[in-house]
Amino acid sequence: MAIDSNQTILTNDERQTMFNWSIAYLELEKDYRSFVKNKGWAHSIAHGSDFLAATLQHPKFIIQDQIDLLNLIRTIFNNMQTTFVDDEEKRLAYAFFQGLKTQKFSTSTFIEFINEFNTERYQKLANDNLLGWHQLSTWLAILQSWYFLLEKRPEL
Repeated sequence: MAIDSNQTILTNDERQTMFNWSIAYLELEKDYRSFVKNKGWAHSIAHGSDFLAATLQHPKFIIQDQIDLLNLIRTIFNNMQTTFVDDEEKRLAYAFFQGLKTQKFSTSTFIEFINEFNTERYQKLANDNLLGWHQLSTWLAILQSWYFLLEKRPEL
């Protein structure tokens, strides 16, 4: 998709299909393993996040609903069974940072989502279960990644 950003090589239909796939992949994926012994890297969230980042960077990608896109994070968390172990949070954070950087969604919408989701993560701790703690740890790693990405771009 990066090449198509600079020089059109895909048809509009092919490009839209790729855009749709990048979102659907993260919505539908349930296998969150990273390295699989005797098989290699599965790393679905990291690779799916890279695919989404390429979509969000593409000048022809137009978001229909900013909240729906940000809700991909909710979907991923709803499917989590444990913490990520191979820096998947950084890749996921980077994808959404690209959306902010390329102004695919507004800063106010981004901040509103962060505040709501942050509240949800801490409320989930009230259940006092291990999954809530795993999700909070993952969320804090995403926030930390955004902090350092945004620190370098104070205009965002």
